[in-house]
Amino acid sequence: CGHSLGGGYSLLSATHILAENKKKLNGYFNEKNLKIVTFGAPLVLEKDIDKTTETGKLLNLITTNFINQFDIVPRIGEGISLEYMKKLTEKSVDDSMRKVWGLKQVDSMFNLNIQGKIQNSLFERDDIKNIDKVQKEIYGAVGSYYLLMNKYKPMEVINYGKKKSVYVRQLQGMCLSMPDPQKLLALLPKRSGLFANHML
Repeated sequence: CGHSLGGGYSLLSATHILAENKKKLNGYFNEKNLKIVTFGAPLVLEKDIDKTTETGKLLNLITTNFINQFDIVPRIGEGISLEYMKKLTEKSVDDSMRKVWGLKQVDSMFNLNIQGKIQNSLFERDDIKNIDKVQKEIYGAVGSYYLLMNKYKPMEVINYGKKKSVYVRQLQGMCLSMPDPQKLLALLPKRSGLFANHML
């Protein structure tokens, strides 16, 4: 069991345990005595592992993933592009700077470009520049997926075509089974006037 990065580690640990299962553990672990539960885990396993390997097939049977409808971590590489992450952090940094009295004014007065420097330090690294392309080519979903949200389905408010839609936020909790993880991972919110599909 794990949350966010811990959920990714749970999947990787289970993959290792299952790979060693036949060699050293005499097949002790199976779908009856090993379960994996993640909350907001990133995609960390090879795309289509559930179709290409015995370990992947077993992982697919024993893994349950819960995703909050507004969590971006599990959507990196599927619904979320590098451009989305850039705009989201730009808005978040701007919000944070406004909370510190006088910081925006000092930044503007002395042309410090604090926001730009933060963005550059986050997104100009070589390992980040191609993250959306690499993620789509390499990593994929495994297991059952459940969307944590309000008792009402997310309400689509704008559709820009090509799976780029904006959904409004719901507040009370409910859990829906999502048989197609790709559709779940493509659901994106509207945040403070910033449309998620503009960021894709």
